[in-house]
Amino acid sequence: MRTIHLLSILALATSSNFDNVGVGIAYGIRGTCIPFASNLIIALISGTGTLLSMLAGISLYHILRPAVATFVGGLTMIGIGVWVIVQATGQLRKAKSSTEQLQDARKVISQHIMFSNILKFLDDPFF
Repeated sequence: MRTIHLLSILALATSSNFDNVGVGIAYGIRGTCIPFASNLIIALISGTGTLLSMLAGISLYHILRPAVATFVGGLTMIGIGVWVIVQATGQLRKAKSSTEQLQDARKVISQHIMFSNILKFLDDPFF
């Protein structure tokens, strides 16, 4: 394996875990200890998402030229940025209706046992 690939892998692993460090520090300051099972669920979800992203990237590597991939990636990042800005500005005007829609969505989701457990876990990590 070339050194540049190893450095890229280490940089990606480090940057993707900075948010976990921040969450850990916040919970530690509050004196909150997350149980092993909850940590395991978080790790499995995070690992699965990373694995699926890597598999998708490998598949696209064989299909797209690097210039096209760079263009599509840049366009995606710009699109996400615009979407976040639009959502943030519209959120203030629709706060009440958003709350009602969220409650309706939670009712529908909670009817499914698996999703109900995920919602409980997100509300209370000690579930």
